[in-house]
Amino acid sequence: MKFFIADGSKLGLRRLLMLLGDKKEFELVGYSADVTAAIISIQTVKPQVVILDLDMRGRNGIDVLKMIKHEMPDTIFIILTNAASEQYRRRCKELGAEYFFDKSTEFSLIPITLKKLAAQCEHESAKEKKK
Repeated sequence: MKFFIADGSKLGLRRLLMLLGDKKEFELVGYSADVTAAIISIQTVKPQVVILDLDMRGRNGIDVLKMIKHEMPDTIFIILTNAASEQYRRRCKELGAEYFFDKSTEFSLIPITLKKLAAQCEHESAKEKKK
């Protein structure tokens, strides 16, 4: 399963890379700290999952969610942010984000969630091959 990280924080990116770097079930296909670059990269590499921070350079990460979900509705979004207010949570869910995690308290849920999604992708891929 291919995933992309869009995070405005170098520390957040480093933590994610350390946490996920050695996992065989999923492959990092790119990352960006800038909204415009993230949108272009995601459209190019077409990951199955995007881990998205709302605080990014350029515009707000919600712009990434809006544009990509509109163009690529099957892309799964995991919001991982310090801006974990109920207002942002509700807005992201309305725009199609499947997961919303608080960086300060739920960071450890990312590898668990990715493993679950990788297993689902593998199962769906096996079903497609049988057809």
